[in-house]
Amino acid sequence: MYLHLAFFCFVDCPNPMLTDATDLNPAETTQQLVQFNKEFTVSCKNGHGFQSDELNLPSVRMKCMYGGKWLIDQRTRTIPKCKRK
Repeated sequence: MYLHLAFFCFVDCPNPMLTDATDLNPAETTQQLVQFNKEFTVSCKNGHGFQSDELNLPSVRMKCMYGGKWLIDQRTRTIPKCKRK
């Protein structure tokens, strides 16, 4: 008789280093954001836009996945950063 045990390691994601020009929905602390399975929307405050010129979107969804990896909206593969327009 064999006993198979599965161990799952739910690792938090790295800090996405979002700027003060960022709005989050739902509003969370950095400590909450990086928790496994946490999902949120990133947008930029008035007068700001995403740093990447190819990211002409009002918001981007992010989720902390298994193994401490960020799943970021399929339209972009980078963590969104806001800058003054």
